[in-house]
Amino acid sequence: MKILSRLSLITILSFLTFSGISQESYMTKVNKKEFPQKIAKATGDQKLVYEYFYTLFLKKEPTPKLYDAYLSKLKKKTDRNHQEIVQLIESAALSPEERLAFAVKFVEKNKDVKVLSVLGKHFLANSYDLLDDEAKVIQTYERELHNFKKYPGIRLKNVYLTLGTSNYYLGNTDKCLYYFNKSVEATDKRDTASLAGLLMNVGVINYRTGNNAAAISAYKRADKINGSIDLQLKGMILENLALSYTNYGRTDLSMKYYDDAGEIYLKLKDTLKYNALIQNKVGDYIKLNDFESAIKSLKTSMAFFKKTNNKTLLPSAHAKMADIYLQLKDTSHAITEINKAIGLSRNNNTFTYVTSVFAKSSMVAGQEGLNILLNLEKELIQKKYDGENATLYNKIGVRYKIMNQLVPAEKYFRKAIEAELTHTPPKPEVMVGNNQNLGVVYYDRKEYALALKAYQEADKYQDIKNITGQHLADRFELYANVYGKLGQYKLAYENLSNYKRVQDSINSLSLNDKILSLKQEFQTQQIEDSLSINKKELNLSNLKIISEKATNQRNTFIIFGMLIVLVLIFGLVILIARSNKQRKVANLALTEKNEEIKLQQMIVQQKNDEIIDSINYAKRLQNTILPPQAEIDDLFPKNFVLYKPKDIVAGDFYVCENIEMAGRKIGIVAVADCTGHGVPGALVSMVCSSAIKRSVVEFNLTDPGKILDKSAQLVVQSFQSAHEKVKDGMDISLACIDFNSKTMQWAGANNPFWMIRNNELIEIKADKQPVGLSDNKKDFTTHTIQLETGDKLYFISDGYADQFGGVSGKKLKTKNLKDMLIETNQLSISEQGKKLENYFAEWKADFEQVDDVCIMGIEIV
Repeated sequence: MKILSRLSLITILSFLTFSGISQESYMTKVNKKEFPQKIAKATGDQKLVYEYFYTLFLKKEPTPKLYDAYLSKLKKKTDRNHQEIVQLIESAALSPEERLAFAVKFVEKNKDVKVLSVLGKHFLANSYDLLDDEAKVIQTYERELHNFKKYPGIRLKNVYLTLGTSNYYLGNTDKCLYYFNKSVEATDKRDTASLAGLLMNVGVINYRTGNNAAAISAYKRADKINGSIDLQLKGMILENLALSYTNYGRTDLSMKYYDDAGEIYLKLKDTLKYNALIQNKVGDYIKLNDFESAIKSLKTSMAFFKKTNNKTLLPSAHAKMADIYLQLKDTSHAITEINKAIGLSRNNNTFTYVTSVFAKSSMVAGQEGLNILLNLEKELIQKKYDGENATLYNKIGVRYKIMNQLVPAEKYFRKAIEAELTHTPPKPEVMVGNNQNLGVVYYDRKEYALALKAYQEADKYQDIKNITGQHLADRFELYANVYGKLGQYKLAYENLSNYKRVQDSINSLSLNDKILSLKQEFQTQQIEDSLSINKKELNLSNLKIISEKATNQRNTFIIFGMLIVLVLIFGLVILIARSNKQRKVANLALTEKNEEIKLQQMIVQQKNDEIIDSINYAKRLQNTILPPQAEIDDLFPKNFVLYKPKDIVAGDFYVCENIEMAGRKIGIVAVADCTGHGVPGALVSMVCSSAIKRSVVEFNLTDPGKILDKSAQLVVQSFQSAHEKVKDGMDISLACIDFNSKTMQWAGANNPFWMIRNNELIEIKADKQPVGLSDNKKDFTTHTIQLETGDKLYFISDGYADQFGGVSGKKLKTKNLKDMLIETNQLSISEQGKKLENYFAEWKADFEQVDDVCIMGIEIV
C-alpha cells in the first residue's frame, strides 16, 4: 500500500501511515492468538481462508521459522484447494509484474471453485495495487465485495481502505471518503489502534476538501478512542486538529492544540517533530501579530535543523523568517532570508520546500520580488523539476496582479491551472485558488461574464455544501461583487446576505468562547467566596467553644454575669446579622437590576450593530453601481466628482459609461437624485440605475430623452403593484457625448444642466417631471449642444444648494453655488472640485447634513 502525500509541507504528518501502523500493531498483538483460534473453530472453505491469510501474516511479520513450518503443514495436505493456495502464497515473492501474470492465470484456472476464485480476485487486486493501476484495483475489488463479505477471514476494513486510497489517487474524493468511512464501520470497536488511525484518514480527506468542521469531528473521535494509549499518534492527532482550526479561522484553539502536541513530542523526546510543529505554530504567531514569539521560536528550530543537518526544513524556516520581516516592513532582511532559503534549496536539491519561498518572494515589493520568482522559474525549468510549478506560476501571477499587470497575471494563473492538471489528482485547493484568482483578474478587466465563469469553474473542485468559515465568506463576497457588476442585483444581494451571515457566525464563535470563559471564572469565584464564608463561620464557632470552657472554670457569680453579657452580645450579633442580611438582599437586588440594565444595553447595542452592519453591506452593494474613478479618468481626463451621502448609503448616484455604437464612441454621464436618502434612497437608486443601464444596453438607446422615457417606464413597472401606486423615482441630469463629432445631447428630469464657456454660466432647464410615476406625464426633451475645448460641464443634484449653514444658519442656495463656480472658473477642474468640497464643509460647520450631495464636473479637452 502506498503512502499518500503529507498533510502539510512542513508538518511531519502522514496520511495512510496511521492506518498502516495501526493495523500492523493490531495484527501483532491480537492475530497471533486470534488466527489459530479462528482456524480451530472454522470448517471447510472458511477454514481455508483463515489459513491463507494467517500464512501471509506470518510471512509479513516476518517470522521465517513460523512461516516455513506452517507452509510445510499446508503443503502436506493433498486436496486441490490447499495445493492451489500454497501456490498463491508462494507467488507473493514474485516481482509485481510476475505476480499479476500469475494472478490472472490463477483466477481463470479456478473460476469454477468459489473460494479459490474469491481468494484469487483478492490477490489480483493486490497485484494491481502494487503496480499503481488504481482503476483496476477499484474495478476488481468492487465486483467482489459481495463475495468478500461471505468470508470473515477477509478483513473488509483493509479492502475498504485500499478502495479509498485508490479513489483518492484518481481524484474521486467523495468515493474516497465513503470507503474510508466504510473502513471505520468494518473495524472491530475493540481495535482502538486501527480505529484511531482510520479516523485520521477521514479527517485528512475532509481537511483537503475544505470541510474543516468534519475534519475536526473525525480528529476528535480519533483522539477520544486513542486516549493516551499511543502518545505518538496522539501528538499527530492534536497537530492535525491545530491545522484544521487554523483553516477554520480559530487561531485561539489551534494554538492550544499546538501546545498540547508539542508537550507530547517533548515527552517522547521527538525533537524533529517538535521543531517541525514549531514552524506551523509560527504561522499562527504571525496571524496574532506576536512577532517576538515567532522570531524566538523560529531561531530555536533553525538552530536544531542546522545542527541535525536537516536539508528540507531549514530552507522553509528561512522562508518563514522572511515572512515575519515582511510583516514588520523590513524588506532588506526579508530579501536576505529569502535568498538564504533559495540558496539552501538549490544547494541541497530540495525543491519541495521552496513552495513557501515562492509565497514570501511574491510579497517583496515591486520588480525586485518578481525577479526572484522569474529566476526561480528558469531554475526549475532547467532542472526539469515540475513538482512545484503550479505553486510558482500562481505566485508569479499574484505578483503581476499586485503590480496591476493583468495580461501576464492571467497568463500565469492559466499556466498554474494547466500545471496542476498534470497531477493525478489535481489538488482541489490549488484549482480553486487559481480559478478564483483568474476570476479576480477578469473582474478587474471588467470582463465580468468571464469572471463569473472562472468562479464557477473553481466551484467544480470544492464541495460547496461543506465549505465553512472564512473560505465560505470569501466565496460569497466574490459572487456578490460580480453579480452586482452584471446587473443581477437579486443574486448580488443574496450573496452579500450570505456573506454577512457567515461572517457573523465566525465572529459569534469567538464571542461564545469568551462568554463561556467568563462564566467559568464567575463560577470559580463563587466557590472561592463560599469557602471563605465557611472558614469564617468555623472560626466563630471555635471562639464560642473556648469561651464556654473558660466560663465553666469561674464561680457562679461570674458565670451569671457572663451569661448576661453573652445574651447582650448574642442579641447584638443577631441585629448585625439581620442588618447584613438585609444589606446583602438589597445589594443582590441592586446587582440583578444593574445586570438587567447591562443586558438590555447589550441587546440594544447588538441590534444597533446588526443594523449598522446591514447598512454597511448595503453600501458595498450600492458601490457596485458607481463607476470607479479610473474609468471616469479614462473617459474624461479632466474631471471631479463631489459625492457626500447624508447617511452611510445614499439616494444619489452618478453614471459614467463608455459605449461603442455604429462606429461612434459615446460617453454617457449622469447625476441622479432618487426619492429619499439613506437605506430607502439606496434601494430606489438600485432600481433606477438598473433602468438606465437596461435602456442603453438592452434597448440600444443613445438619445437622452428616449433613455429617460424608457427608464421611467421600467421604474414604474418595478414599483407597480396591483393594489397601490408607488411614486418613487428620480430627478436626473443625463448627457450623451459623441467624441467623434464633439456634440452633446442632454435631457433632464427636474435637475438642470450648467456649462461655463468663456467665463459665462449657461443653464439648460430640465423638464418638470421625475423619472417615474407622475400625474402629467410627457416625453422628455432632448437638447443638442456643440461642445468646444475648454467647456466645463456640471451635473448636479439639489443637496449642495439645500444645505443649511453659514453664520445665520440659512440655505446655501443655487445662486451662491453658481457664483462659486464662476469665481473659481480660472482654476483647473480638479482644483475647482476641491474648492467646492472645502466651501461646503465650512458652510455646513456643525449643522447636520440635510441631503445627499452629488456634483460631477467635466472639462472638454
